[in-house]
Amino acid sequence: MVRVGGLALTDRADLENRIDRLADRIGAAPRSASVRTRPFMDAMKVMAGVSGWTVPEAHQKGTLPGRDPRGRVARESYAARSDFYTRPVPPTGVRALIARVERLARLSMGGAGSVALDAMGGAVNRVRPGDTAFVHRNALFLAQYIVSWPDRAPSGTVAGTGRGSTGPTTRCGPGRAARRTRTTRTRRCGTGGGPTTGRTAGGWRR
Repeated sequence: MVRVGGLALTDRADLENRIDRLADRIGAAPRSASVRTRPFMDAMKVMAGVSGWTVPEAHQKGTLPGRDPRGRVARESYAARSDFYTRPVPPTGVRALIARVERLARLSMGGAGSVALDAMGGAVNRVRPGDTAFVHRNALFLAQYIVSWPDRAPSGTVAGTGRGSTGPTTRCGPGRAARRTRTTRTRRCGTGGGPTTGRTAGGWRR
């Protein structure tokens, strides 16, 4: 099952038209689709994984700056890597990506993983590479590979979560990435995990 989520600053009719065009390009009708109109703050909460929470709850618990005594956000560690792709990924790369996502879905002991594909092009690519500090102006999309684990997870979980879970399509010839960012390991404030409900959502079976 593949789910697609997004946020659009447009009217409902235009968004529904874009969903129909996406389904046509894929070649299969979605099993379900949902379009919801929300205030900006509510939409941001959905994107952050804290839908239905108050703003104070959407913080880590505590009294230090940036925290709140009413906070509900757990602290976790994560490792991330990303690639900008300038050419379409070939079928072998698509299969490798799906296999790796399925592997991430089987993580245990509190580990979690995801792969996010952010479309580029359009207004982003109309700016010349040298005009701003962001030089990736010829990419088709950005792939982000993320794995996370709770602070108290066993060391084996931490090691196993990140091993071999990033960049599954970068070895696939004409679909390889043009540039790659370095792997990072830091702390994340947020329940995160990717888009949830409340925006355009649908699923296509492969």
